[in-house]
Amino acid sequence: MKNKLLTAAGLFCLSFALTTCGRDSPLLPDGITWQPVPYGGPPTTAINLIFSSDPGDLSAGDIIIDSAGGAVTRTGFSGGGTLWVVGITVQNPGYVSVNIDRQGIESRVQAVRVADETENGGDVGDNNPAVARFQRYMSRQTFEEMFPRRNGSPGWRAEMPHPHFPDWQNFTDDYFSYDNLLEAIRFMSNLEVREYSRGGLDLWNSPTHNQWDEWNTETRVLNRATGGTVIIRTGSEFNAPHLAGGTLVGRTVVNFGNFLNHASPNDRIRELAAFFANASHETSASGAAAPGSTAELGWSFFYKEEIAYRGATSSPYNQYEYLGVTFPPVPGQSYHGRGPFQLSWNTNYALFSMTVLGNRDLLNRPATLLEDGVLGWKSAIWFWMHQPGYRPSMHQVISGNWSAPQQAIARGWSANPADFGYTIMVINGGLEGNLTEADGRIARRAAYYRAFLARLGGNPRPGERLHTAGVSTFW
Repeated sequence: MKNKLLTAAGLFCLSFALTTCGRDSPLLPDGITWQPVPYGGPPTTAINLIFSSDPGDLSAGDIIIDSAGGAVTRTGFSGGGTLWVVGITVQNPGYVSVNIDRQGIESRVQAVRVADETENGGDVGDNNPAVARFQRYMSRQTFEEMFPRRNGSPGWRAEMPHPHFPDWQNFTDDYFSYDNLLEAIRFMSNLEVREYSRGGLDLWNSPTHNQWDEWNTETRVLNRATGGTVIIRTGSEFNAPHLAGGTLVGRTVVNFGNFLNHASPNDRIRELAAFFANASHETSASGAAAPGSTAELGWSFFYKEEIAYRGATSSPYNQYEYLGVTFPPVPGQSYHGRGPFQLSWNTNYALFSMTVLGNRDLLNRPATLLEDGVLGWKSAIWFWMHQPGYRPSMHQVISGNWSAPQQAIARGWSANPADFGYTIMVINGGLEGNLTEADGRIARRAAYYRAFLARLGGNPRPGERLHTAGVSTFW
């Protein structure tokens, strides 16, 4: 069967699409995704081929390693279930063909070139599924080409001196680097926010559930890598005597490992484009280009904090609470925008700090976020995937996996939003709600989204809303 499947289409992929066929081949069965493994190494080298499948779709016997232009020996499997790591020895340069035979019913061939790493930007297959998903659509080379003037990078330094950065020589780190982002995705993918109720009460599936039920709940963060748990908040009645011995009922609020986790490759690209489009709007400089123009695209991530408050010891971002829990601002500290999504407000700093660091250190010293690019990208993933309180996350409203309550539908929201325009509502709906692209802010975000979709090989969803006209906040 495997020989029969080395068809003209497969040979075309081997011969003429060497750097792309491993990224997004139409030959793979539904539910199976592939992580390319560009590699520059010795003539004969051991590498891992990494791909994932839906639970129960494959077993070790369904996968046959073959070669075309390189000697290959299968040395074993590890993982299983949703992640497969196949150890092989391959001749470099050469090709690896993998025949996936799903219980003898459906078979396809996937070919990957083992190429010089300079040709492919140096990406190497990663055994973390979230990182592998990201690398599949955003190589190091693509990242460098899309964001050449990110803060602290050589391209950024080439624009100095700059009126906003009289101290530019003190910026010694590439804050928004590709490696920092990979490390942030890897760390965050192991975190899960869960909410528990006491006494066996399934509050979330109750037709009468509302925000006042939060007195009976506790929010925790689980780190699957360490097994550790951090309590974020505890409702006033959660440990009351009449409930203390009751059965715990829990639900997952957010699994950060689901970043870009969609069945459709185009939906993964849509989420990635939306993520970078909104972050670019928050951090870009226009240079000599008009805001939102094609020429502006290379200025993403020029800033890493809100310029108006650089060096500030106070700011207006101080009045906020989370489900009845307050996080008092610390005197002498400013909670203005910092990082890719310009994290703001004392409560957001506190909740993010407790989620990622297990303490309130960022409430006490928020400027720490500027000193660690990995921490900065972690704040972006946290803010994208999880909105404390009752609003949906940007991940949910670009993915279509959130059901809007009646009060949201009454304010113009779709019952199951899956559009870029709703991400704008989540991030800044109070100021940018109910606006068309005639508004410069909406036009700029939408321009980034369109450009990044095109650059990454994706398309808007049919009829996708890219603005916020007719929609207002409900929280």
